[in-house]
Amino acid sequence: LLGVSLRSDDGALTGVLHDPEQRQVYEAGIHALREEDTSQAIKCFERLAEREPRIKTYHLLAAQSLVRHMQKHEWDIGYAVRYKRHLRRARAIDPHDAKIAVLRKAYGALRHGDLDE
Repeated sequence: LLGVSLRSDDGALTGVLHDPEQRQVYEAGIHALREEDTSQAIKCFERLAEREPRIKTYHLLAAQSLVRHMQKHEWDIGYAVRYKRHLRRARAIDPHDAKIAVLRKAYGALRHGDLDE
């Protein structure tokens, strides 16, 4: 889906990653996503998105983690609602971000059973 190195795409993210706690949670989430530990990635990125709701990248990574989790396990209404919430918040921050379309396409494929990416 998305590259996990998004720091250069989101200027607001660079500022908040100076906070050691946020950096630690962000790096743990990136590591979890790379290792396909989607449950841990979801926890990390939702925690960050809740703490810093203006950071688009946190919402995109939370949405990505939720989609990956549903791809691995199966579609779930609870995860779907959370995915949509994060995508909606990212779109409110930057409605023209191309990553939103990538996530929507992945979610659509998931909903329609077309997981051959």
